[in-house]
Amino acid sequence: MKLAILNDEMYDAFSGLELMTVCKMDDNEWECETKDGFLFVRVTAAVLSCGFSERHDDRKDEMCIVGGAVDKKDKLIVAPKYTVPYAQKDMPDKLIITFNEIVDFMDWQIDNYNIWDG
Repeated sequence: MKLAILNDEMYDAFSGLELMTVCKMDDNEWECETKDGFLFVRVTAAVLSCGFSERHDDRKDEMCIVGGAVDKKDKLIVAPKYTVPYAQKDMPDKLIITFNEIVDFMDWQIDNYNIWDG
């Protein structure tokens, strides 16, 4: 899946983080811990959003759009394949943005054994 920056300021704020642990909460949500606080990552309708806080309880309070899936012409993809909840596993042509794709796009650092993505 090709991802593109949708908000330069927020991309710069969240890129290059060193993640200590990652835990998959849902098909499109991940809880992460850094040395400085807690990061929440969500993909909704092909749009990547992140929220960060020093306190675990506040990590979702200010979610920011960072990036999104784009087609071959670099246009944001808006399609039912993305808007249907990811939990519906019976969609044969469902497109998913994986956490590894997010890690690569955001230039995050994490050891694979600290990712619980199952």
